[in-house]
Amino acid sequence: MNYKQFLNCLLTITILMYAQINVRAQQNNDATDSNPPSGTVHALFDLDRPETGPFPTDIFTVLDQTHNTGRRVNLPYPDCSVRVSDCEDLDVINTLDGFGLQTRISIPFDGSINPGSCNRKDV
Repeated sequence: MNYKQFLNCLLTITILMYAQINVRAQQNNDATDSNPPSGTVHALFDLDRPETGPFPTDIFTVLDQTHNTGRRVNLPYPDCSVRVSDCEDLDVINTLDGFGLQTRISIPFDGSINPGSCNRKDV
């Protein structure tokens, strides 16, 4: 693995960590709304609140013809007066031309998932 590949991996990990932190913070804020009826669990997805949907997604990119992909990452910033290092990381991440081609996806749910209820046919 060369330095550029290492840096790409590091940035991908940072993006995923940032997304997970934001999703968990949002879930903590919405704890009273997150009790699914009768044990049914649903994937969250709201176009008005993209932080509650699947990640990564092109919702977090903008057109940028200066990049080979024609897109650039554009993740939202937290309160930079409180989370200074997160904002410094985002200054770098938001210069990238997109997300990795084989990036793991994160999908938030409105409740806990029983791993025993999932199999190859379901996923």
